[in-house]
Amino acid sequence: MYLLYEDGRVVCRVRLADSFCSRLLGLMFRKALPPGEGLLIKFPRYAGRGGVHSFFMRFPIDLYYLDETLKVVESARLEPWRVHIPRRRCSYVLEVSAGTLKLRAGERLTLAPAPRERGG
Repeated sequence: MYLLYEDGRVVCRVRLADSFCSRLLGLMFRKALPPGEGLLIKFPRYAGRGGVHSFFMRFPIDLYYLDETLKVVESARLEPWRVHIPRRRCSYVLEVSAGTLKLRAGERLTLAPAPRERGG
């Protein structure tokens, strides 16, 4: 999947974490996350404000919290072995390598499926 700006430009390629196990595992044990890739975590409705941990991670990440319409509502930098809880309820959080994106509060994004690869 891809996250896109409203004008259709690609923000980054994302893997969606929408199950308990995929949310818990997140980016743990990875050595790095390439620029242009991210993890989009969908919080369950009962999660309240949600939150993110960076236990067992080896690199800092930037967090972009999104509401149900995929509008950026908050951002933060998270170093390894820390926890961050957003100030307000969010539906998603985008995790990317620190310093690779510069999203601003209020920007609205969209999700698009990855294009099918053509056999040759």
